[in-house]
Amino acid sequence: RTNSKNEGARSDAFLCYRHVLYKERNMLLTEHHLSQRKQIIMPQPERIQKTKKSMGAIRHVLGERKREKLARIAFARKEQVQGETSEME
Repeated sequence: RTNSKNEGARSDAFLCYRHVLYKERNMLLTEHHLSQRKQIIMPQPERIQKTKKSMGAIRHVLGERKREKLARIAFARKEQVQGETSEME
């Protein structure tokens, strides 16, 4: 149970961080758009790439966790079916 709570807390932290990054990305894109309209150079334009890279890393970790969870569920179902089959014999 404790491990499950820790995983949930870490997942919540990742989702919260992803939400913060979405807000940051939207703010940066707005700033980029405004600087183009005003025909000025956007300060520190590399922040957009860094934000996208961070979001990609979080997406990758969440995808790995989802695949692991699905694999555990499939394994549990397979064991359950094998258990039922051995009981019938």
